Amino acid sequence: MKSITIITPTMEREKTNFKYLFRTMNESDFNIQNCQNKFVFAYKEEEHKIKDVVNDNGFSIIYRDELKPEYINLLKTFPIDSYDYWRSHLCLDFMNAMKGAMYNSKTDYYMWLEDDTILMNNFSQIFNSNISKISNYSQKNSHCLVFEKSELLRFINHVNENYLQDIPLSWMLWEKYGGPGQSFENKCAYHIGEFSSRPGPDEEYIRQISGGELEIPRQTTFRVPHYESNPIQYRGGNHVDEPVLKTNNYLFIMFIIIGIISIAIISLWYYNQQTIGAIESIAPIESISPMESIAPMESIASMESIAPSLIMKET
Repeated sequence: MKSITIITPTMEREKTNFKYLFRTMNESDFNIQNCQNKFVFAYKEEEHKIKDVVNDNGFSIIYRDELKPEYINLLKTFPIDSYDYWRSHLCLDFMNAMKGAMYNSKTDYYMWLEDDTILMNNFSQIFNSNISKISNYSQKNSHCLVFEKSELLRFINHVNENYLQDIPLSWMLWEKYGGPGQSFENKCAYHIGEFSSRPGPDEEYIRQISGGELEIPRQTTFRVPHYESNPIQYRGGNHVDEPVLKTNNYLFIMFIIIGIISIAIISLWYYNQQTIGAIESIAPIESISPMESIAPMESIASMESIAPSLIMKET
């Protein structure tokens, strides 16, 4: 039977703290046969904020070391608040997290599971029947990737050669393999994150280029979700126990429908106003001259008064 190691990268987000990680920890089904180790890749300074939830779910922590030359080089190359820094930093996290997982756990396969992605309880069945070297269990992007060990080493080398380029991690899969990896008819990993790990004005842009779509898991596990006292702050309201639907398309359709109805109402009102005006412009009955005002018959000249000479000639 194939053995596997799971690695989940995380860092504190400005708007949601570690809410996504906690939800992933407590709603995912990690009851996987021959899963030898599970790791979270995090800053040592943030360990005290996540330690209890991580340990409760059988994870250990591998620390992110930004004193390594590649992180220092990244800081010298791009401004720390830029999109380029964020994009390349994610690539470095992938390399170092995966190398740390391979160093600490010798298995056949390694899973990269982002901290805002829920792993469903149909994963084991699909994984054990899969023989691909690279599998994409979320069917797109890099939310849940599983690499065969030798292929992972090759991909890490590819990332290392290109992490300073304008190529997000998920695009590197397409660049190297011509696709996102082997996908499956029944996906078993669902992306639930809305806010990027990089705050600021580029947040919506980052979600677009990373394909950050919100999804509803089709299955649930039996574990009770863990939440802190403060609910996750989503755009549009506070929701604790439900994923957020991607409503952009629905809002656009509703906007179009409301616009059409509004135009119809305005057009009907304008037509009625024009019709009323036209009716009012017609002279009322009272203003029409009565028959009496027309010259009476008596006032019409008699035949005798018209050309009397003609009558005389007749006689």
